[in-house]
Amino acid sequence: VEMKSRLISFICLSLPILVNAFSLGLNTRGLIPSCTQSSRQAASISKMWAMKSYVAKDFSVNWQKPDAKGNFGKVFFGTQGMGGFGGQVVVKCPNSDQFALTVFNTERAVNEKLDKTYSNPRWAKFLGDVVIDGNTPLPNGVGRTGLVYKREAGAGSSLEDFLLDGKDLAGKLGVRKENGVRPDLCKKVLGELLLTCVQMHKVGVIHRDLKPENVLVVGGGVPLKLIDFGSACDVQSSLGVKDVSLDPTYAPPERRITAQQPGKYDVFSVGMTGMRCLLGAFSKDPRPGVDHRDSNCVTHMGEFAEV
Repeated sequence: VEMKSRLISFICLSLPILVNAFSLGLNTRGLIPSCTQSSRQAASISKMWAMKSYVAKDFSVNWQKPDAKGNFGKVFFGTQGMGGFGGQVVVKCPNSDQFALTVFNTERAVNEKLDKTYSNPRWAKFLGDVVIDGNTPLPNGVGRTGLVYKREAGAGSSLEDFLLDGKDLAGKLGVRKENGVRPDLCKKVLGELLLTCVQMHKVGVIHRDLKPENVLVVGGGVPLKLIDFGSACDVQSSLGVKDVSLDPTYAPPERRITAQQPGKYDVFSVGMTGMRCLLGAFSKDPRPGVDHRDSNCVTHMGEFAEV
C-alpha cells in the first residue's frame, strides 16, 4: 500500500509540472521538446497538401496475407510506387461489419483533420485512403477500403515491445540508463506523450486508446509516434464520441470523456503508460515460468489498474 501511494504521488506530482511547462513554453531540462513552429504556420503549410485517394495498384502489397490484425480490421505493410520509390507504407483495412466501418469512418475523418493542421505530426503520417477493386483478392470479412500511412523509418518496435523485451529504451530516447525505478525514462516518455496530447487536444481530437502498444519508438527529434486512432473522437463535432472500445488497464475509471475537460481521458492514459516506464517489474508476471506475452498472464500493471 505504501509503495502504491508513493507511485501515485510521483505521477501526480510529475504531470502538473510537465503540463505547466507546456503552457508556459518552457523546455524543462530537455524533457519537454520545444515547438519552434507555430500551429498557424503549420496549418498554412499543410493546407497545400490535399488528401489523396489511391487504388490497390498504387502499392506493392500482399493483400491476401495481413501483417497484423486488430479488433476491427487488418493491417498490411508494403511499398508505394514503381519499385517502391514512394517509400514504405502501412494500409489499415476495416472488417466488413457495421461497427468496424463506423469506427473506420471516424478514424479517417480524425486523421484528415490532424493532417490539415500539423505538417510535422507526432503520430503516424496519414497519406490518404485506398479503394481496393473486386479483382484484388482479400481475406474473408475485410472491407475494400483502407487508410494509408507512411511507415516511419526505424519504427520496428512499439513501446510495448521495448518494455516487454528489455530493449535499450533509454538509449533510444537519449536518457541515462537506470536500474530498478527509472524516473528519467518515465519523465521523458511523459513529456513526449503530453506534447502529443497538447497538439491533438487543441483541435478537439481525443485518442482514447493511448497505451504502449500504440506508441512507436522511432528515435530522433520526435522519438515517439502515436498510432491507431480507431477509438478516437472529435469533441468539436461530436464525431465518434459515443463509439468507443477501450483498454481497461489504461482507461480512466469513469471510462468515458467528460464534456468539461475531455482531454483528461488521454492524460490519465499517459500517466498509466508512464507507470509502466517507471517500473520494469510492472511489465512482467511475477510467477516463475509464465510467459509475459501470454494472454493469461497477470502483470503487476494489470493488478495495479484494478485497484
